[in-house]
Amino acid sequence: MARWPDQTTQCYGAGMTIITRGVQRFLKYGLIGGGTFAIDLFILALLTELFAMPYQISTPIGFLVGISANYALSRRFVFKYSTRPLHAGYFFFMVIALTGAIFITTSVAMLVEKLGLPYIIARVIVASACGVGTYTLNLYLNFRVSGIHDARKP
Repeated sequence: MARWPDQTTQCYGAGMTIITRGVQRFLKYGLIGGGTFAIDLFILALLTELFAMPYQISTPIGFLVGISANYALSRRFVFKYSTRPLHAGYFFFMVIALTGAIFITTSVAMLVEKLGLPYIIARVIVASACGVGTYTLNLYLNFRVSGIHDARKP
């Protein structure tokens, strides 16, 4: 396997595809985010449909449960080289998450009430913008691991 001197790029196959460690980290975050987003949507639908909870309340509840699972998995597999202590990292993660919950709840309500979209469709639309935003904030502000990668071979 060809290696760059800075240990941040890997070549796969016959040297035809280059995936940087930053891209690998983002892809891992995306996979974890997709799984925890499924938890979020399940809780949203369960609370709204089965328990008749208004979506304005079930949206942030589902998000906060999903994002807590996201923290545990992201800390372990995506931002594992963070030097921030676990409890401090979770605090900052939740501050970012609460900001995201306000953005998500407001945006979903606007899409439902102004455009008439179903709440699940609105939530999926808002998820992409929020996911990229929370990844960026966690990468640079919370875990502070931008540019820090494992120097060992995968």
